[in-house]
Amino acid sequence: MVTKQGQFMANKFALDTLNTAHTERVNSTLLVEMRKYPRYATRLEAVAVSSTGASTVATVIDLSAGGLRLQLDQAGFTTLLPGDNPTAAHDPADLTVHFNLPGDPQQPPSVSAECLAVHSLSGANGMFQVGVSFKSVVDGKEELRRYLKYRKDIARC
Repeated sequence: MVTKQGQFMANKFALDTLNTAHTERVNSTLLVEMRKYPRYATRLEAVAVSSTGASTVATVIDLSAGGLRLQLDQAGFTTLLPGDNPTAAHDPADLTVHFNLPGDPQQPPSVSAECLAVHSLSGANGMFQVGVSFKSVVDGKEELRRYLKYRKDIARC
């Protein structure tokens, strides 16, 4: 929120902004998420496999060229990250994630990626989220690139 005095209010702290014609642009820039790749909301069924070989079903709820975010129940979270607390920092954990992209229902484009679980949190209704970065896309790299380009193109419309 911008006050009449030209201050940006965030989390009950007032930050002095530049007193120029571009004050609104500066203020809105503070609200933009700064990521290397844009994320696209999605709901894709996935299978995630831990470094021990244990697997669980999860949902890819957003996807980018750099990684994805999984949503899963408590049992799935415990399978992938045993002993981890979803509200505390944890060491990155190796995972493999397999999922199909939207497309031909007879033969949907399949993606398999070696990943690193970099953060997690507990959400509503006993569900958990795990933020994952891609180490390498083993299968479906070109299909993933095309899908993300398509999502980028339609987001511009």
